[in-house]
Amino acid sequence: MDVPTQSRTLDFGFLPQSKRVRYDPENPPVFGLGMQLTFSAATTLGNVFARGLLSLLVLNTCIVQLSKSFDTDYSNVALVPTMVSAGYGTGILLITPLGDLVRRRQLVLILTLVCTCCTIPLSITHNIAVFQAFHFLVGVSCVIPQILIPLAADLTTGAQQALTLTLLYAAISCGNLLGRVIAGIIAEFTHWRVVYYVAIGIQASIFLTLYFFVPEYPAKRHEKSLGYLQILWSIARFVVTEPVLVQCCLICFISSAASSNFILTLTFLLGDIFHWSTLAIGLFGLIGVISIMASPLVGKAMGKIVPWYATLLSTLGTAVFQAIQCGAGGLNIAPVVLTMIGVDFFRPILLVSLSSRIFKIDPAARSRLNALFILSLFCGSVAGSYGGTVTYVKHGWRVGAALSLAFAALQLCTLLLRGPECQPKTWIGWQGGAGAFLQKHDTENTTRDDSDSQQEGSVKRDGLAASEKCRSV
Repeated sequence: MDVPTQSRTLDFGFLPQSKRVRYDPENPPVFGLGMQLTFSAATTLGNVFARGLLSLLVLNTCIVQLSKSFDTDYSNVALVPTMVSAGYGTGILLITPLGDLVRRRQLVLILTLVCTCCTIPLSITHNIAVFQAFHFLVGVSCVIPQILIPLAADLTTGAQQALTLTLLYAAISCGNLLGRVIAGIIAEFTHWRVVYYVAIGIQASIFLTLYFFVPEYPAKRHEKSLGYLQILWSIARFVVTEPVLVQCCLICFISSAASSNFILTLTFLLGDIFHWSTLAIGLFGLIGVISIMASPLVGKAMGKIVPWYATLLSTLGTAVFQAIQCGAGGLNIAPVVLTMIGVDFFRPILLVSLSSRIFKIDPAARSRLNALFILSLFCGSVAGSYGGTVTYVKHGWRVGAALSLAFAALQLCTLLLRGPECQPKTWIGWQGGAGAFLQKHDTENTTRDDSDSQQEGSVKRDGLAASEKCRSV
């Protein structure tokens, strides 16, 4: 629940708020089309920055340029993407849980400003130690999308929540896609510092978008007074007390490892087998736009399907396309394109279905629950990248593709450990059977609520009439 509060007119005590974003207890913010576009734009741009930065830093051509610019060996330069990843993991674990403690509008504005300020030294420094340190700080602060997603979940319910989460995860995919494409173009045609000039502009545009359009929303109210240390301790408690959370995080970890392994194997495959250039490999990612365009339809369907079954469909669909890649990926480009479209299509379905289950555990702790969920996503990505690299170097592309297929099988086994009707505190079992495939329509609940309110109103009117009679007598 949220704390009733008076409308604020200033951010941080000095920055004026426009009337459209001020909080009104009598007229709370509604998550409409404008707010959806704002959240999606900020999420997309944020991931363009993060993904483009990481993609640029791991390209071989850029590593050579960086080592020459800083007059250092490859090992020091190769440590830079590790610093970004370490910073991002730190931000997910230590920063995003603050969404359950403080006002999220001010939190995202501060993080965007810090990220922008930390990017400026990266574009001008000639010291490798400074370069590494500020990359860590950038990683810590570029977690804005992971604060906006729980906020969007708080502002929506039911089918609208499923649609909203689908569009936001599609925005993340779009940002990742554009980031890889931009990194490929920069590596091919321009100097590596250009990416930081572009990043400064992106971060500035994100700040302006958030400042003018993200609504003020009160901090969450808890039954007990929670401080920052209590918030962090509660995260550890969730890991050992919430079976649904653990299952969803394990599935997310496995899926993320499979996705990272697929992207890595695909990059090696296009370069070594099909002999594509860095630019061509980057532009190949634009195929994912086809799946992103289908996200509104997917979001509407997600609002009707029970999340457990949506996870099952996504897992089975991904396994089918990974099998195609394993069998024919290196023989022709057509199976590669088909697999790319299929994997990108089912990926948001999986993330939304898992998020929907997690957010129902405790609405007052959605930022903390989301932090664990995204942390499992991040750890899976790191594990998949490492495992994919080792597998490809030792055994080639087909075994690498088989590894992604094995991940899909493991993901299915993890899902089947708990049925769709299993009790929330039961770790393994199928109590309640298979349950229904489709969710109950919100209109039924709305009609029921309306009839209940009408009955309550008639009872109140009858009571008032009776009291009037008593008074007259």
